[in-house]
Amino acid sequence: MAQEIEHKYLVTSECFKELGQGTLYRQGYIPTRNGMTVRVRIAGKQGFVTFKDHAVNLTRHEFEYPIPEDDARQMLDHL
Repeated sequence: MAQEIEHKYLVTSECFKELGQGTLYRQGYIPTRNGMTVRVRIAGKQGFVTFKDHAVNLTRHEFEYPIPEDDARQMLDHL
């Protein structure tokens, strides 16, 4: 189990564009009634599902699992 620590940064330079091609991401969130976050993400050709509990002092538990890209795509399209 990982712990997420929320950090946000403002990028003011575009020098990162010189680093290379990058990876295409597609992601979305599945609504829950208990405040837990469920994220579905496709990074390149790999799908992932991530479960996050409530934040306490800017940290929260995070569980991420690889799933087939086709499953992730269907979840993003239909959920």
